[in-house]
Amino acid sequence: MNRRKRAGGRGRKTPSPAASDIERAREQAQRRGLKYQTYLKMLIHEALQQEALQHEEKHRAE
Repeated sequence: MNRRKRAGGRGRKTPSPAASDIERAREQAQRRGLKYQTYLKMLIHEALQQEALQHEEKHRAE
């Protein structure tokens, strides 16, 4: 079965970052001595953590 197909028959699309963002991430990963994919996972984790903290702070202030 095609991985892009869902049960409903509709295709799932994965967002693709801009080529310039990919190159920037590769350069930053290399400077940090990390593999590119590891660095991307780290960036996603940090962004999600920051968003959760901001959401929590906002709701505490209300």
